[in-house]
Amino acid sequence: MNVIHGKFQQTLRAAIMCAAVLRCGSPMAGADVLSDGDVRITDLQPWRGYFAGRDAGFRFAVSARRPVQGLIVWRFAVMDATMARGEQALALDATQPLTVDIPLQFPEARPGIIVDAVLEVGILDDARKQTRATYRKAIRLYPDNPFFEQTERLQQQRIHLFDPENTLVERMEELGVPLTLLPNLRALRPQRDGILIVGANVSFLDYRGLFAEMAEAASRGVKVLCLTPAGGEIELPGMGGSELPRPRSVRFHGVEIIHSYDKKFDALSWPLDGRIASAGITLEGVRGLVVGQVGNQADGWPWIEFEYASGGRLILCGFAVTEQWDAGPMPRFLLFEIINELSHRSQPRRASSRPAN
Repeated sequence: MNVIHGKFQQTLRAAIMCAAVLRCGSPMAGADVLSDGDVRITDLQPWRGYFAGRDAGFRFAVSARRPVQGLIVWRFAVMDATMARGEQALALDATQPLTVDIPLQFPEARPGIIVDAVLEVGILDDARKQTRATYRKAIRLYPDNPFFEQTERLQQQRIHLFDPENTLVERMEELGVPLTLLPNLRALRPQRDGILIVGANVSFLDYRGLFAEMAEAASRGVKVLCLTPAGGEIELPGMGGSELPRPRSVRFHGVEIIHSYDKKFDALSWPLDGRIASAGITLEGVRGLVVGQVGNQADGWPWIEFEYASGGRLILCGFAVTEQWDAGPMPRFLLFEIINELSHRSQPRRASSRPAN
């Protein structure tokens, strides 16, 4: 069990309602788990983070090289204590995979607590009287609010929010995050510290001076986080003939940056559709400048980070934080960790760095 902010530890004990529905169908791509080579269990929803106190469904595909008559059995446990178990007869053949849905109803969790749990799935063969395949899925149950008991500390960080598309302000207020809403970025010009968050779905086509204002703020010492821009292009400072404030370094990251905030965070897929990044930036040379084209390109960079000598930073984050806000806990917990790091560190994480030319 892990406790947010290190305040306390509690054992989560509650009844879990569990049932399974079997049906034939073509499985989606997922993570394979093999046993004896004849039977395969594929996790079709490989994310591991879930909200406590909510319903959740687990989906697996089971396939076999030869017919198998037997049982599918499962066990859900918290702190090594079995909370629920079930079984059902199944019949596998070599032509059609079987899709297995296991719905669970998670209990509520105490505020501030993250609970580790496990779901174990096995295939038993009636003929051989043995286990033919097993899969063990580590699960983390998260509370709704990662900002629990952080109001006083966050007030000292002077968080400003520019959110013209209204994608974030209500969500942050519901979680009790103290912030100042900016009508425009000109209101930030006198500021030389604190945190600026730019809400999602803002287009650099519609706000042509936005990126330059963010770069200027970062050069003065402000920590700037821009969430999931919607389109347009930006001139990368420190490259080519850019006249924007020159950063000390520029860093490009894929989804692996998520694990630098918490190694147990989901960094391969998020519910419901598995997608993590919804925006990416591709680079090209235009009239002596290095320009970033913003879009949903799969080959674009979802994370670009500029560090300035003043201690300011500018992060362009293309992860689907607001789009997937209620689908799972990762978006809001990742946002919490980013804000937490920006408020504590003057230097960025050291990984896959590229210095500015």
